[in-house]
Amino acid sequence: AVKISKAYVRTGMDGKLTINAGARTTIELIKDNVPQIQDIDALARDVSEITGSEENIVITGVVTGSPRIASFNNFRGEASKAMHMQISGGDGESFRVVIWNIDEERVPKILNINSRIKLICMRTKQGQYGDTELRGDEGTVLQLIDEPAEIEVMPLRIISVSRNVGKKEESFALAI
Repeated sequence: AVKISKAYVRTGMDGKLTINAGARTTIELIKDNVPQIQDIDALARDVSEITGSEENIVITGVVTGSPRIASFNNFRGEASKAMHMQISGGDGESFRVVIWNIDEERVPKILNINSRIKLICMRTKQGQYGDTELRGDEGTVLQLIDEPAEIEVMPLRIISVSRNVGKKEESFALAI
């Protein structure tokens, strides 16, 4: 628990309250008389338990579609990035996930298909095809539930590259 002093609250363009801090703002850790606050893990639910419109949810699931980060220009013309992936829950139903204005430095370095993840501070939105999408923004936290296997880093020297091989125009490289 923390105490924030000399800050102010403003309503954002989306109607949500935002705490704004300035040069004189202080944040103190509260050690005594801490109010009862639920742990994040106690709030986490499997993605298959989502029903209808929800905000500020903590969900868990398994990555079922390759995570990718796309660059774009926002409505102000500023460069930004969004992360797209698919996750599924215990019932196998798949959900599209979009995290807007993502900071690549905060994304786990190893995020693959079948990774178990926790997404903190998400919301649901009705997709254009009537399906439920999960949306996040720069405040969303993405955590791996299982520790990734250790990866051995090794230098490789590329000997040959062949492009546009096969029907999918794939590229292959030979390295030692």
